[in-house]
Amino acid sequence: MNKLERYSLHSGLKISKSFVNDCFFPIVHEKYITFHAEDNSDSKRYDYLQEVIELISPALEESKIKILQIGKSKSHQFDGVYSVRGLVNFNQESFVIKNSLLHFGSDGYQIQLSSHHNTPFISLYSSDDSASAKPRWGDE
Repeated sequence: MNKLERYSLHSGLKISKSFVNDCFFPIVHEKYITFHAEDNSDSKRYDYLQEVIELISPALEESKIKILQIGKSKSHQFDGVYSVRGLVNFNQESFVIKNSLLHFGSDGYQIQLSSHHNTPFISLYSSDDSASAKPRWGDE
């Protein structure tokens, strides 16, 4: 039994697909991918994100795809990316991820938003069991 099923059992609420009220945020790039770098939790920190960015950038540039960094304004700024850190609220971040070609980063609500919007994602899971983030509402 995963976390969602336990919450449902204890609260008496049915499991259903959630909704998010997206809010427009202007992005000047036609094609982009997003990423989020977790800073405040050692188990969710990936020390090689700059190297990943440097490895994928040439292929993305050939296709005119930009890399957009989302997250808190205090999080580390990476080289070679466009940053909207601290500029978007939850609903705007949802809009940005929804229109992204891909999202990558550590496990967090941004990964859940990607799943919700059917945006492809690459998630780096920490000590949490990956099955706890698996969708359970029948459209798998």
